[in-house]
Amino acid sequence: MRDSDVMRDLVNEIRSLRTGAGSAPVLEALLAGRASAAAEAMAAVREAASLEYAIFEVGARLWSEDGQELLALEIFREAARRGSREAEAALGDALVWMGAYEDAITVLQSSRASRKGDQAKVSGLLGKSLFALGDQSAAVEELLREGAAEYEEFGLDHAMILLHRGSQGEAVTILRALTESGVFGSALLLGNILDDDLDDSEGAQTAYMKGIQSGDAHSAYNLAVLHYRHDRVAEARHYLAVARRMGDLSEFPDLDP
Repeated sequence: MRDSDVMRDLVNEIRSLRTGAGSAPVLEALLAGRASAAAEAMAAVREAASLEYAIFEVGARLWSEDGQELLALEIFREAARRGSREAEAALGDALVWMGAYEDAITVLQSSRASRKGDQAKVSGLLGKSLFALGDQSAAVEELLREGAAEYEEFGLDHAMILLHRGSQGEAVTILRALTESGVFGSALLLGNILDDDLDDSEGAQTAYMKGIQSGDAHSAYNLAVLHYRHDRVAEARHYLAVARRMGDLSEFPDLDP
């Protein structure tokens, strides 16, 4: 069955459920036959304040189902077309997650213009999308700042655009806080800045160690490089082995067998 047919049948089924019909074969099939999940979805559909919000509720449940992400995306799009601001925001979030930044920007700009929903999240997602496509303007910096004020997930992008715009001190302050919170990728970037730009080898080592603790194999590799550069060959070999076990297979000609 084509996706358009599934969508048509699903919307008709949702409409029927809201009038009291008790069966939902399409929804049950999409939820892999799990009776409890289908029952919860059916209850949410019946209790939703509007048809578009009911459609959004179904999309939100399917988004977490393996293999149903693309269909969930289209369900969000359908609910947003019908006026659901919640679905519009979810659609923008999903598009960013999938790396479809150009499509996400259009959706998120509409969400931001409406001033409804979680504006900090919308601002962060919009800033992230624009930055990913090369926009390093002050406006994008402000969007990321707004998002990061409430959501740590935008903190790394905020720090990166600050670096691009020459605000190294503010970026380092943000990265230190993110590293302490265990935000993945922040320790690696902090270590690189401390080692390469600020000549703080000890601080870089501490940052890389925290990166290793967060599961970042690149932090282990960079720590090996740092030790080797300071003629600590035994330590370099140790952390190169750690990097290899964690999955970083970058070449290291001086130490690789």
